[in-house]
Amino acid sequence: MSRSALPRVAIGIVWSITAIAALVAGGVGVMLIAVALPVLAIAAFAAVVGHARFAFIPDRGHAVAVAAIAFALILIAGAILPAPVPAPLVAAPTKTPEAAPNSTTAEIAAVTAPPTTATTTSVRMTTTPKVTRPVSSKPKATTPRETQAASSSATPLSTKPGCDPSYPTMCLALTGPDLDCYQLPQRRFPVRAPDRHRFDPDNDGVGCE
Repeated sequence: MSRSALPRVAIGIVWSITAIAALVAGGVGVMLIAVALPVLAIAAFAAVVGHARFAFIPDRGHAVAVAAIAFALILIAGAILPAPVPAPLVAAPTKTPEAAPNSTTAEIAAVTAPPTTATTTSVRMTTTPKVTRPVSSKPKATTPRETQAASSSATPLSTKPGCDPSYPTMCLALTGPDLDCYQLPQRRFPVRAPDRHRFDPDNDGVGCE
């Protein structure tokens, strides 16, 4: 074997090994790409230099033809190769809200230390939340008997000179200005006619209810 034939033999061996490895690893499509890419590179080199005699390409015309064949092999390999399969989308797990417990559980660890050994006792205590009932702010109704008793037990202040007798538990001036309930320190006091200040509009005998 002459020295000029050694590069061709080496290129043929490497090319054959690459083609076989690509066929085993990825099939026919991968093998065609592995074969066509080196041929395309050698054809490009021959087109630039003018020849590639080690690859049996004597001039630029043959280099262009070899490059066209290599490019056609690459297109065929692209058509043979299977399309990539997209990975399936996995939905994120949704968390279900947990119901709030009706009672609170607490664990208390009590440690007893006898002379030689220590014993741990776990005590579980369960407390149930108390339900607070709203307190009604509605005032308690007063019966006429209670109103009469309050009127009789109250100290009559209007018997003093100059006090209005319509309001026996307070001393309001007879000639003073017209007053309203928010100006008085008392509530639910007895009222008699003629009720000049109109503290008892419903005429039940109790003013500023």
